[in-house]
Amino acid sequence: MRWGLFTALLWVSAIANASKGPEVEASLLVRGTLEIEPDGSVSGYAIQEEDELAPGVAELLADIVPSWRFEPVVENGRPVPVRTQAHIGLRATRNEDGGLAIHLEGVGFPSPEPATPGWERKLSPPYPEELLRNYVQGTVYLLLKVGRDGIPQEVAVERVDLLTGDSSEAIMTRHRKRFAARARDTAMHWRFSPLSSGAEADSDFWLARIPVEFSIPGTRAAVHVYGQWRPYVPGPALPLPDWARPDATPPEALIAGAIHQVEREPRLRMAPVGEG
Repeated sequence: MRWGLFTALLWVSAIANASKGPEVEASLLVRGTLEIEPDGSVSGYAIQEEDELAPGVAELLADIVPSWRFEPVVENGRPVPVRTQAHIGLRATRNEDGGLAIHLEGVGFPSPEPATPGWERKLSPPYPEELLRNYVQGTVYLLLKVGRDGIPQEVAVERVDLLTGDSSEAIMTRHRKRFAARARDTAMHWRFSPLSSGAEADSDFWLARIPVEFSIPGTRAAVHVYGQWRPYVPGPALPLPDWARPDATPPEALIAGAIHQVEREPRLRMAPVGEG
């Protein structure tokens, strides 16, 4: 086993063991830049605030990033080199034997300015009172269909993760439904600035993924430190409507409260294993 992976596993094991429930996983977000060659290979990368990463993560990335391959970016009929911002999502899960494994969930690419939509009105959903009293916390991953005028037309819930897992599955299901309802209802009252450029500027609508976090300040679960593992209980993937589009960016690579635009034709996609 490589040293970076070994160190990372030791660190995340201590976090997972300190959290209640066998369903607990942990996620970690890394921000940085990638330099991608015309053939899709990675010729260089830089990690934002590398000294803030949990032990073993920088070494793990040094082992795996150079082997990544992307589908070449083509401009005017020719492959071109690309330097881009990247959000790297890592996830730690338990094996059947009780051990831990670290997975690369995927790489997300923030939409370049000025194509990224902005907020005109952003409201926080009201916290369900019973869940607040019982210190239940969670994250709702929303998918929005937004019209050209910046008004949401429809809102769907992708999944709901809980930040604590010391309840039965039936109770956690009720918690997820209550969080989802509050987040979905509030999202319909959000307003966004109309797109002025980019591939979606002339479309009748565009899609966005936005995580909504219900957390209680001062609690351990509310602490979200960049580059550190964060335990959670993942919820099931929920059925999506017909208007939804596939998006390669995993939830672990999304930032709570930030707008992640779902592109019609992603400019950068990881090549399937064995290609490149």
